[in-house]
Amino acid sequence: MKSQSTFKLRVAPNGTILAIYDDALWDVFPDASMEITRASLVEPTPSGRWIADMSPAIKQFNLDVDNPILGPFTTRAAALKAEHEWLEKRLFA
Repeated sequence: MKSQSTFKLRVAPNGTILAIYDDALWDVFPDASMEITRASLVEPTPSGRWIADMSPAIKQFNLDVDNPILGPFTTRAAALKAEHEWLEKRLFA
């Protein structure tokens, strides 16, 4: 059985749709032409922890944010979760 995903969409006046990537988007828009852009860099630190560098999103969306680095986190999954929450808060508020 397929798990269900939920995601938010923002539609610009020109019809462009903004979403945080989820594989389920292909189920919703199977024939769409998508431009996928990296919004952050989730990378390991030298000490084996994980950080999310949000600099790409800050530049791409002209966000006024002081500290673009989230973490460090113990797991990559925790860094990805923080990245997703950070993007949702700033792009869909």
